[in-house]
Amino acid sequence: MVRFEKDNFILIGISYKTAPVEIREKFSFDKESISAALKEIYNLNGIRECVIVSTCNRTEIYAFTCKPPDEIRDRINSYILKVSCMEEDFLKHFFFYTGNKVIEHLFNVTCGLESMILGETQIFGQIKNSFSSACEEGCTGLALNRLFHQAFQVGKLIRSKTSICEGIVSVSSAAVLLGKKIFGELKKRKVLLVGAGKIGKICAKQLVDSGIEELYITNRTSKRANELAEELSGKVIPFENMAEMFDKVDIIITSAASRLPVITKKLLVKNNKRRNENPLVLIDLGVPRNIEPDVVEIKNTHLFNIDNLEDVTVGNRDRRKTEAVKAREIIGRKVNEYCAWLEEREVIPVINNLREKCENIRLDELKKINNRVSTETYEAIDLVTRRIVRKILHNPTIIMRTSESGEVRNRLVESINELFIDETEKKLIR
Repeated sequence: MVRFEKDNFILIGISYKTAPVEIREKFSFDKESISAALKEIYNLNGIRECVIVSTCNRTEIYAFTCKPPDEIRDRINSYILKVSCMEEDFLKHFFFYTGNKVIEHLFNVTCGLESMILGETQIFGQIKNSFSSACEEGCTGLALNRLFHQAFQVGKLIRSKTSICEGIVSVSSAAVLLGKKIFGELKKRKVLLVGAGKIGKICAKQLVDSGIEELYITNRTSKRANELAEELSGKVIPFENMAEMFDKVDIIITSAASRLPVITKKLLVKNNKRRNENPLVLIDLGVPRNIEPDVVEIKNTHLFNIDNLEDVTVGNRDRRKTEAVKAREIIGRKVNEYCAWLEEREVIPVINNLREKCENIRLDELKKINNRVSTETYEAIDLVTRRIVRKILHNPTIIMRTSESGEVRNRLVESINELFIDETEKKLIR
């Protein structure tokens, strides 16, 4: 029997708060690798359910377990070191939560309160996609299903009750704003977008709205690039010919799913000879990074990565911080509600066992008089005995449901099992 207790929930993660992008990229997953990662975590001894959230700013493993938290932590840590090919010192960048902290953290992340850009909206969809991936792989059950659905409800509630999402609140919009800060107006600027995924698509739309002169789009899958180019009147560049555009554009924005850099210093130097010292701005939104960091050694080349975007969004940050206080108050209440549901789940098996025991006794006694009384009398006795059982169980049920987790609840469970459940039945329950 699985017990639904707060300490069954654990979270191990790394984020922009604990490590820079060059560290975070060592442990991250894309669409192609997330499936295998989920299966491997799920198959670790003691893990019953799991979800992996991997975005540009964080990689987090949520798990529902049936073993002591520290034991599971050691197993997941071993997995992290194996996948990242890093030494044990790498683990100092990871945080570890159990119980209420897991629930509160997920709610905060889903609402954008833990994001580098406070209140950013893209994280909500990213959490949904992560949960969907875990469901498709059969890695979730009642515990995490309930937890993540509750997180989505809280996210929607925060957006409707606060103004935390107003203003510059996305990685894509921050990248566009960075371009404006460097060049001023973008009307005469030419941009190369490398990667036509969701972040790239949003970025491209905002660039076009900013009035850029020309948008070039390249992507490993030409279909996506063609669709986006048609929608935004851009021009498609074959991925293998991308370098030909390096000396023709002013801004290069990358958001490609790639384990290795798609733009290297050697490639940029080779295709950057006709710029006449005009500045080139590269904005790398990829994790792992799409652009080699040593491209900054090239004259008049300016490189920004995902960690450089926070300072760009000062805007109405103070207002959003005020709204964040309101959001955290709402989240505090929702965490308590979820914990109350968890506490109730702990005793439901005990209550059901007690009810089943009483119902079996009642039915056994009814069988003894089945052929000795009239149908009308039998039905009357059946009704009366059902009412008696229900009334007898009412008070124990209320006391069990409203009791707090811990010593008091454990004593109540032990008492009920001791008084009403015999040894044979206890073995079946276990």
